[in-house]
Amino acid sequence: MSDPESLTSDMRRTTSTEPLVTNSRNTKYKNQFIAAFIASIAPICAGLIIGYSSPAGPDMDKPGRRFHLEEQEKSWFSSIVNIGALFGGLLAGILVDYFGRKLGFLITCFPYVIGWLFIVYAQSVWVLYLGRIITGVCVGLTCLNTSVYVTEIASPQIRGVLGSFFQLFINTGILIAYALGAYVPWTYLATFSAIIPLILMISMSFMPETPVWLLRSGNIEGARQSLQFFRGEDYNIEGEIDDMQREKQNEVKLSLKELLNPVIFKPLLIIEMEMLLQQFSGINAVVFNIKSIFEAAKSSLGANEQSVIVACFMVVASIVASFFMDRAGRRILLLICNIAMSISLFLLGMFFISININRKLLLT
Repeated sequence: MSDPESLTSDMRRTTSTEPLVTNSRNTKYKNQFIAAFIASIAPICAGLIIGYSSPAGPDMDKPGRRFHLEEQEKSWFSSIVNIGALFGGLLAGILVDYFGRKLGFLITCFPYVIGWLFIVYAQSVWVLYLGRIITGVCVGLTCLNTSVYVTEIASPQIRGVLGSFFQLFINTGILIAYALGAYVPWTYLATFSAIIPLILMISMSFMPETPVWLLRSGNIEGARQSLQFFRGEDYNIEGEIDDMQREKQNEVKLSLKELLNPVIFKPLLIIEMEMLLQQFSGINAVVFNIKSIFEAAKSSLGANEQSVIVACFMVVASIVASFFMDRAGRRILLLICNIAMSISLFLLGMFFISININRKLLLT
């Protein structure tokens, strides 16, 4: 797949008899923001899945609940979603390339709802696990499809802003899960979470497919109509269509030998290692079980309230990061965040080590 950033260019050419118009003066951004917002309902769905186990696990321990999970079962219940996300990530490329970005959203909504219904009506812990795995697959599908859709519809001038929606809305979904889970049983929270994909399905039905995918599928007229919708009626799309067609013609498949070329392999390795280390940082373990962590801390402030505060900081951090990303640079932000995460995780680890030591001393 070619780089979406290269699909548009600042220099426009046109075969139309009308005078060429400039992006900044004639491009309308309203439809792009609307479409990006609708597509970002999918990250909200993913955030609800990621944040669900934190309030749901402790809620199952309350009297009268259907399940009372053991500690090991709670660990599986929270973390098994990652297994589904792994397979979802592998399937995502095939899904969005074969069916398209828009249809990919619509297809993903079905397993979202099915997975949540498995959780709501589960009569055994294995059905709970199955529901978490299915919703985890949807998380993997969502991570790719949302980013690709937003990138392919966005004008270069606002691509960075719209691209920041993904992490912002994932954190918003986590915040909703924490806040709502503090007041309703785990089955009600799951029922609410099953409704959000239906809103996504209905809303996305009114949005067009991306012009990039339509062009690659040979539907040039459909690509024109889609691009006109996203850029506005006054925008001359011919130059951008020409750029897309030229990119399609210049696409090449890399052989393994070419992939091992240091010019290609080195940045690819850096990106993959960064993503790998991000996953191994432990952030998911904290997000999945943050209420239990705060309960173990026995603070004067309630665990639910502390969880919501952390989620609020995550949302704010997403907004701040999108603001400083282009001003401070990606590398410096990455280094600062990595240092802060290392210190935080070290202190968290020392906290639990001290708890275990004190527990052993009390038993002796």
